[in-house]
Amino acid sequence: MGQLKVEIRNGRNKTYYYRNELRKRFHLCFVRTGKYTGIWRGKVCDDKKEDLEVFCRKNGLKLIIMNSKYERSRDYKKIYFDNNHGFFGKNKYYHCSYCGRVLSKKEVTVDHVIPIQKVRSSIDKKYYHLLMKRMNIENINDQKNLVASCRLCNSRKGSKAGLWIIRGLLGRYYLSWIIFYITLFLLFVFIWKKYVFVFEGVKLCF
Repeated sequence: MGQLKVEIRNGRNKTYYYRNELRKRFHLCFVRTGKYTGIWRGKVCDDKKEDLEVFCRKNGLKLIIMNSKYERSRDYKKIYFDNNHGFFGKNKYYHCSYCGRVLSKKEVTVDHVIPIQKVRSSIDKKYYHLLMKRMNIENINDQKNLVASCRLCNSRKGSKAGLWIIRGLLGRYYLSWIIFYITLFLLFVFIWKKYVFVFEGVKLCF
């Protein structure tokens, strides 16, 4: 019989009022996350899962059932570097998928394009599960979901999705950044020439 990792947090009601049942009936442990806050964690058997779901729903508690394929693995960085050798020599240089900055291996922060928090406990988690399926990503730590990032972009992205996912998926290919910067340069030249032409026209008027 399998066991599932679970997490219980405050919902409409606080877990504090149900601490005895969580500890004695479901054998969960309280883990502090702050001076006066914490969450309940533990493992439940398959046959206890439904009881726990009913208990949490009835008492207004937030239940999160962990799925190993949506959990951060210990070796996700190794998975990324084993499948991405960078450029200018094996494992020497990489680039940030979100801004295009060139990074040494020591500067790389490996990031999950589809954030772990979104597939684990967000309101829209079913949407992100479907997105993973459409992209043939079987596991959140799949190499297809891992990209190199600089610390600044990684910090700014956090658990955000939306345009950050698009930037990560397109920006993982350095060619995308070459095209982007060439386009930006040509646009700058076009605007500059237009500005100079207008300026010359104004001078001629005087």
